[in-house]
Parts: sequence; structure tokens; C-alpha cells
Amino acid sequence: MDNTELLEQIQKIVDGKKQQEKLKVVDVLEKIKNGKAGLRPNTIRNYEYILGKMVKIYEYYPVEVGQFNEFLSKCSVTVNDSSLMQFYRTIKSISHYMKKTYGWEDVSDRINKPSVERKKRRYLSDTELSGLAGACKDVMDTTLIMALLDSTCRINDLAGLKVDSLGISSFSVKHGKTGQLKYRCDSRIIEMMKSISVEGIIFPKQDRAGNVIKPVEFSTPCALGNRVRAVMVRSGMKGEKLGPHTLRHTAASLVARKTMSALAVKSLLQHDDIHTSERYMHDVDDNIQQQISPLQLSGMDMNGKSVQGVLGQSEVLKIESPERAGIKELIAGLMPDIPEGISIRPKLDSKDLRIIKNAMLEYMSSRGETGSASECVVLIRRILRRV
Repeated sequence: MDNTELLEQIQKIVDGKKQQEKLKVVDVLEKIKNGKAGLRPNTIRNYEYILGKMVKIYEYYPVEVGQFNEFLSKCSVTVNDSSLMQFYRTIKSISHYMKKTYGWEDVSDRINKPSVERKKRRYLSDTELSGLAGACKDVMDTTLIMALLDSTCRINDLAGLKVDSLGISSFSVKHGKTGQLKYRCDSRIIEMMKSISVEGIIFPKQDRAGNVIKPVEFSTPCALGNRVRAVMVRSGMKGEKLGPHTLRHTAASLVARKTMSALAVKSLLQHDDIHTSERYMHDVDDNIQQQISPLQLSGMDMNGKSVQGVLGQSEVLKIESPERAGIKELIAGLMPDIPEGISIRPKLDSKDLRIIKNAMLEYMSSRGETGSASECVVLIRRILRRV
């Protein structure tokens, strides 16, 4: 690189810095809306809301880490933890975009991440999942519940689904970032989707009596979400966080518990960031710990039997208990040996004492080494002291 090219690059950085310092918050919003193709309406409203709060504090978009931290600190007083984390993620997204597109300095990695309580997800139990099937009033309810659970898609993705988007065992939906997403889905559910479709629309609008409204239109995500919640309530579920996203969380938990892989969760749920998938791994940490035994993985020999590894096993493997003879051998080490040729009374010789000892070993092997079982050791010692 010659000096001329180097000077030109330096000048571009300086010009970009000047533009960054002078760009108003409202202008940043317009640049994002015009530059980011395929933004969903909810995403645009999110940008407008957050930047709308920012413009009340700063006329020009912040360029220093301290200003971003100040903004988040002020917002923490008026918004809940979930919204505050959304503010933080949006600021990082804006910073990354402006660096990539306009050469701004990206300071988002140095912004203090808000310290908030981790939001707990609700997962449905096996009993609750079984109850959903019986609470469905018609085929459309059943198809909706099963499609959400098996494909792990969001309710927005089902709200605009057409028959043309269905494959043999999958379906495709439009997506703002990638253009299209493909979700796997059981072929039987795909056939159910086709059976309830009207004029190519899979989940059409219905009136209160369950009749399709003409002309046929797509049900809104809100209407489908209310339908899912109604099924959950009819099945007897109570509490908060009931809705279509609960099924997505439940499916992710099932995959995390079974595969023990964040990559599997990421692939199935179509996450953009692996860190999002890793949150489900934290939620099933206890379950994963119960499924893995380092002793089994090591292949150590126990009483002449090799311990099989758990890799590739679908069920929890437990270490087999030693044979009863092995237990007796362990407990017998606590007792003194009974030598030959001794007796306490004429009718209690070495053979008799061994019988007593073996009887006590049988007792201890079933009761353990504490409590009344441990008194057997004391008794044997007292008997031998009389020899």
C-alpha cells in the first residue's frame, strides 16, 4: 500500500468520525429503515421506540461508551428487566450495522451489560403435553398445537403459511434476514395442514362459530396465539407464560435434554446466535449431569466387570452395585479375624464364631454400616476380648 492509498483510508476514517459525531438520532433511524431490507413491522416499531427514548436525552447519536451507559442507566428506572435487555441488544445491533455500512467506530463491546435477573422460561411437563391433545376442539386446534411443537417455529411463521410452502416433511417461511427459513415437520402434520387449508391458506380467518370468513384471509398471529392459549386453559393449565412460545421453549428443552448439544438446539430453532441456544443448555444442566458418569466414561474395572461408557446411549446408565459377596468383603474389613483353636465357652468354638460373624455380615449388608448394624462390629470385638 503506497502513501496515497494510506492517506485516503485515513481521510475516510476521519470523515466517517465527523459524520458520526454530527448525525442526529432521528437520522440514524432513517438510515436503518432505508438500509436494512426486509425489517418486520415489530422490529421497526422496536427501533422507533428505543431511539425515541434516546432522542429525549441526546439530539445527536451517542459516540462515547459513557453516553450509552448513561442512557441505559436512566432507562433502568422506568422499564423492566426484559425491556432493558432489549434496549441493550438493539444498541449493539445499531452499532454493528453502522460500522459495517458507514464505517462508524463500534463501541458496543465496551458498553456495560445491564445486570438483570435471568428470565425463567416455562416448560410444559409430559402430563401437560398429553393434556393438550384432549383439549383441542377440532382438527385446526390439533394441527396448530402439533405444528408449533414439532417444527419449533414461531406463531408469526404459521400465520401466513400457504399450501405452496409445504414440502413432504418440512415447510418454508419468509424471513427478513435470510429471505427464507425452512422448518422440518412430521409428514403427518403436513398432511393435516393440507386438509384444513382453504383456497391455499392453511390457517384462514374464522368467525366465532368456527366458519371460514369469505373472502378467505390469513389468521393474524394474535388470533392464532389466543387460540393456543385457549387450548392450554381448557387442558387445565394455570399460571403465567402460557402461549405459543411456551411450546417452542418446551421443544428446545426436550432437544437440549436429549442431545446435550447447543448446536442441535440452534439448528432446530433456527437461531442466529449460538449463545441464544446455550441458554437452554443452562436450563437442563441438572438433567445432563445425571446422564453422564465420568467413571463410566473412563472404562475403569469394577469387581472384574468393565464399566461401559455412556456415549451413544439413549438412556441414563447407572453403575451396577457390587455383588453381595463384594459387599461382605468390604464390611468384613471392619471386623477382626477369628483365629483357629479358640473358644469362649465349650460350645462356642471357631466354627461357631464364624457362623455368628457371617450372620452379622448378612445383617450389615442389608442395613449398612451405621445404626444397629454397626453394633455388630462392637459385639464381635467384645466376644473376642473374653478369649
